[in-house]
This record gives sequence, C-alpha cells and structure tokens, in this order.
Amino acid sequence: MNTIQLEGNLARDIEINFTKSGMAVARGSVACNRRVKDGSEWKDVADFVPFVAFDALAEGMNEWTKGTRVWIVGRFSTTKYEKNGETRYSSNVVVTGAGIAIFPFKKKDGNNSGFNGLGTEVDEEIPF
Repeated sequence: MNTIQLEGNLARDIEINFTKSGMAVARGSVACNRRVKDGSEWKDVADFVPFVAFDALAEGMNEWTKGTRVWIVGRFSTTKYEKNGETRYSSNVVVTGAGIAIFPFKKKDGNNSGFNGLGTEVDEEIPF
C-alpha cells in the first residue's frame, strides 16, 4: 500500500498553475518536525516534503499561505524526465486529501488541549 499522511506547516505559499485544459495544479511543501538524538541531547529537525494536488483539491488550497498548519494524505510518486539531455527524477506526494489542521498536536504554550476558550462554563451538576 502506498499511503502517506503528513501534518506540518507550509514551508512556502502554495503555487497554483493551470494546464492547457484548465485543470488546476497546486504545488507546495510541508515542513514536518521530528526529534533526533545528537550525542546525549535531542534536537528538532524538519523534513521538507514536496507535494502536488490537482483539480478541485488544488483550487481549495488557493488561500493557504506559508506557515499554515495543514494535513496532507496522498501517495508517494517519482517521475523520470529528460532535461538538457540528462535523465532527472522528481519525487512528490500526490495529494488525495488535505485540509487545514484545526488543533495542532503541540502548541507553543505547552497546552495540548484544542478546546481552550471554546464554549462557556456551566456551574451545575450533570444529572447522570
């Protein structure tokens, strides 16, 4: 099975172009953080994963800007092409689903609850 799930921040604004037939093609990259051990200390490292989306999915990314927290689901794809007589390869995640991440896994203030500030407090006991 070739399925990839990513959550991270956009490393750049989305670039949208259109094919000759009018289909939208969106390109971008997601910065996904991970921790690695360097000697006796842990360091945060970012992997920059390129992606491409097509048609209505690409058009839906039109308002996405650098730094936006997003999730991407897709498949890994490598294409082979020739440029100036040289064989080259390009790898991307071909997006099959995407959205803006409403509740990030970890917030800068250390509070991982995505529900702070939502709703109102109720000062009564629930009868069950």
